[in-house]
This record gives sequence, structure tokens and C-alpha cells, in this order.
Amino acid sequence: MNENSSPAPVTAAPPTLSVVVPVFNEEKNIPLLYQQLVETMQPLAESFELIFADDGSRDGSWLEVVALAETDSRVKGVRLSRNFGHQYALVAGLETARGDAVIMMDCDLQHPVEMIPVLLERWRSGFKVVKTLRRTIAKSDGLNNGPRGAFTGCSPI
Repeated sequence: MNENSSPAPVTAAPPTLSVVVPVFNEEKNIPLLYQQLVETMQPLAESFELIFADDGSRDGSWLEVVALAETDSRVKGVRLSRNFGHQYALVAGLETARGDAVIMMDCDLQHPVEMIPVLLERWRSGFKVVKTLRRTIAKSDGLNNGPRGAFTGCSPI
């Protein structure tokens, strides 16, 4: 190496879990989801990253993601140039994910973060794909899109 060359970048070990969250005009929900996720993951002592994939939001969603990323290195952001749709935002987040396992959840708080330990336990027991199914419908959280229910289930694929 000479004086003009840079050392090779140090790459941290990949996290155990990547949580991919597509975002479209969710500036109020982003900090709430982040807080719930951190509170849920803390007792598990698992390494994780949280990837917000902004699908062309027109509100302050991207600014919320940037602010979180500046204070928490586990937060990553992917910003699409315009609104391509939910599935494209998921793909952008999945392409960024480095975790051994990936959980995809919506930002509107309809997917209960408290199910993450159950999903991880099922994954660790050998399931390649673990999915959730809505069992009951509870009251609306009042923030964005209606009811939130209990989710359970897994698929041995």
C-alpha cells in the first residue's frame, strides 16, 4: 500500500436479522415502529438492522429515516426516485438486507412487532420460511390503516 491508497474497508459482520420496511408517506409511524422494534429486540440480544425503503414519499418520511440513521447505525435507508409501489420498495429493501434472516413488515403498525421473537424462534428451529396469518382483529391503532390483529403461523418450506 502506498500513501495514495486507502486501506480496505472494514466490513462488520452481518446482523442476524434484517427488518425490511417499505415506506410511503409514513413520517409519523417511522419513529413509533422504530421504538417498538428496539424495545422488542433489546431483550433478545440479537444483532439486527432496520431497513426503511422509501417508495417516493412526499411527506417527511425520508427525513425521519435519515434522522434515525444518524443516531443509530442499525438503521439503513433506501430511497426510490419516485413511487414505484409497495413490492418494488420491498425488493429494494431485500437487495440491501445483509441479515441471516429477513422479516418484512409494513410501517403502518398493522404487523405486530411483538411477533418477531416467535418468528425468530421458528426460524431457529429449522423453518426456512415463517409467515404470519391474521387470527383475530383487534381495535384500530388510530394512526393510519385500521385494525391490528394477532398473527401466528409458519410454513416448513
